[in-house]
Amino acid sequence: MEELLEQEIQRLEAHFLSDDDPMGRGFVSLADAFRRAGVFDRARELLIEGLAVHPSYSSGHVVSGWVHREQGEMEAALSDFRKVLELDPTNVSALRGIGELEEERGNHGSALGSLQLLAEIEQRDMELAERVSALSTLLADEAAAAVEDKPPVVEETVAIESSAPDVVEPEPEVVAIESSAPDVVEPEPEAVAIESLAPDVVEPEPEAVAIESLAPDVVEPEPEAVAIESLA
Repeated sequence: MEELLEQEIQRLEAHFLSDDDPMGRGFVSLADAFRRAGVFDRARELLIEGLAVHPSYSSGHVVSGWVHREQGEMEAALSDFRKVLELDPTNVSALRGIGELEEERGNHGSALGSLQLLAEIEQRDMELAERVSALSTLLADEAAAAVEDKPPVVEETVAIESSAPDVVEPEPEVVAIESSAPDVVEPEPEAVAIESLAPDVVEPEPEAVAIESLAPDVVEPEPEAVAIESLA
């Protein structure tokens, strides 16, 4: 361990959890010093204990990501850096860490997204700008190669048609319409004589009445004969 680094660790240990650091936030600087010194076990202990008390301390997750990365634990490192971005979306250390790790893993699209955002923040970093440009060109070449390797649409269509089963739809059975009608014969109505429809009542004919019987039984007396002579 270098002398200067050893002196720094001693100073940070004296400061950690002292009256000047009652909340114990000095765990981040001390853990990072142990990381740089290659004492990873002590760095891990400090980070686990410190983040249990201060889970939203983004710089603690950054140092944890560095520790995991230097020990070859890439998935754990990515998880730490993504946690940092949840707490601080523009954290340059986390963006750089994700960009570099994803590029190493061959995930160029994810790497480009992180590094582009980092380049917008670090606009004076010309090396970073060249890196972003190179990744963009690489992605464009990969996309063009994927289009060339894609099989023709016609071949895919033929393959789909050939895979269809030879199914023949059965023709519908012809059913006679007459067979569906019930075998019922309606009886013809019986013939009824018209005379039988008349009521069995005979009206009596009126009796003949003599015309003479209609005259009243009164005989007017004839006037008496008066002698003409008596009138003179």
